[in-house]
Amino acid sequence: GAPAASDLVAGELAVDLTNKRLYTEDSSAAIIELGTNPSGNVTFGDNGKAIFGAGSDLQIYHDGSHSYISDEGTGGLILTTNGAAVYIQKGATETAAEFNIDGAVKLRYDNVQKFATTATGIDVTGTVTAHGLTVSGNGFAGMQIQAGDSSVAAIDFGDSADTNIGGVNYNNA
Repeated sequence: GAPAASDLVAGELAVDLTNKRLYTEDSSAAIIELGTNPSGNVTFGDNGKAIFGAGSDLQIYHDGSHSYISDEGTGGLILTTNGAAVYIQKGATETAAEFNIDGAVKLRYDNVQKFATTATGIDVTGTVTAHGLTVSGNGFAGMQIQAGDSSVAAIDFGDSADTNIGGVNYNNA
């Protein structure tokens, strides 16, 4: 185990062969662990990186302006949790995105929810701006709204056999 302060003098090294740890006593007579298992903070200067993997596959760093988690290896960057959700936040009080395990994904604008997935689809709060929209069930069933170009807009209604059963067309030609 770790040596006691009375076991060392300042600067002297002690090796724990059982746990493969290296210790020393600092100038204030405190025992500190050296090497790869620090018990406190690890501090890096700007552009200093915490690098993981034989090929520098994962890098965590700050460049003085922005902070990065950079996946430089093969495969993807996977975030996992054994908790209820993963959050992307500004500080501790403002959430931008919330990914609930076995539940909704929620996106917020200025901490106000605007988009969420549900068990049956999506829920949008506010105005939806789209360059096109198709609403359908099985095949053409449901309603289709289209604007193919600036001169034609149409709302068509269809049945489950993909048959157009009516609609409204506007032609600005």
